[in-house]
Amino acid sequence: MFRPPLTVPFRLLFGSGWVGLCLALPHVVDAQLPKGIVVEKVEVAPDEDAPAAPYLSLNIDGHTASIKAIAFSPDSRTLYTAGQDKVVHAWRYNDARAKAFVVEPVGWRKSHTIRWEIARSIRGSIYGLAVSPRGDTVAIAGFGARGTAGDIVLADAADGTIDAVARGEHSDSVFGLNYSHDGRWLVSTDLRGKSVLWDVTRAPPAGRALQEDARIGSSSSEVFAGRSHVLLRRFKELKKAGGRSMATFEIDYHNVNTGRSDGRAPITLYADITALATSRDGRYMAVCDAARRLYVYKTGDREATKLFEGQVARSLCFSPDGRYLAVGTMAEGGNVPQVHLWDTTTKKRLFARALQRSVISVALSPDGRWLACNGGESHHVFLWEFDGRGGLVDEKAKLLTGVATSVCQTNI
Repeated sequence: MFRPPLTVPFRLLFGSGWVGLCLALPHVVDAQLPKGIVVEKVEVAPDEDAPAAPYLSLNIDGHTASIKAIAFSPDSRTLYTAGQDKVVHAWRYNDARAKAFVVEPVGWRKSHTIRWEIARSIRGSIYGLAVSPRGDTVAIAGFGARGTAGDIVLADAADGTIDAVARGEHSDSVFGLNYSHDGRWLVSTDLRGKSVLWDVTRAPPAGRALQEDARIGSSSSEVFAGRSHVLLRRFKELKKAGGRSMATFEIDYHNVNTGRSDGRAPITLYADITALATSRDGRYMAVCDAARRLYVYKTGDREATKLFEGQVARSLCFSPDGRYLAVGTMAEGGNVPQVHLWDTTTKKRLFARALQRSVISVALSPDGRWLACNGGESHHVFLWEFDGRGGLVDEKAKLLTGVATSVCQTNI
């Protein structure tokens, strides 16, 4: 009888039986979850060719490590998640419409996986993720293992085929990616404070450096404002306060066509820029600093509005029209990490939930129906459904989980 080599040590330890560690298909696990959060099962179709009772299996169809990036497709029906397990998972929402005479169950289900090269240790970890405006391409970046650490992969969103690689500009891990409104440009940011503008209509993508300043932190990254402007984080000056110096920063509207500045937002930010985001059309900007102040600025206004203070926002995401803003905060200074939804027109907070871990990635679906974020166990993604007007459809969160462990024993 065939016996896998890995069963031998177990037979020596346990006598006539052996113990196999089985990593189950993605489903809901029994975890310590914040009050008010209820999990919902997310199933993956079984592989008919797989053995009924594997001796030892490692199933990586779900996430097995910390999630660092989350993004929706433009049609709001696919959610992409990625992180330190070095893969991108695509989750598809089914609404019970018949497909080829088969009615699929309603809800979020695992669709497919996008992979890139990996290596030992953390080489291959994914820190940045962006979906093109047409939804046909997923840009992936992190601690690259293809060649240099700063390689950016452009993959087909449907099947994961690698279509192009943007390289030659970054020599360190890339953690920020953002497309322009028309999909022609992609801006990337690395750990050295270098930001690069890529023309992704060319093959291979052509890049040019926008700035490189080590004084700019790695908590946030450059983003596009509409089609022609990149919001660049600029070091302003050192200010003395309380006998010590503190760095200050500002936001510059960089015109990608002229290569010049078209002005600055009327905000001075202190110590570090922890999060930065814009609406799809570029009219609205949200930014938070290490002084725990979150501002919203509308292009053309004489001053920005302070939305709240007292917490450090680590992730931000606007609805396409800029009316709603999703905020993920950090666990710091005694503050419990939370995810919020704000109405930027009324300056009212519509939704808030306390989580277990810092919310480093938050996303709003373009149709305004779903809010997704990390913040629980390292491989969890939470989903809340809204009615499109900021009201919850269900108080209970849906939970897309990566992997569960179980121990099974059998005799050979």
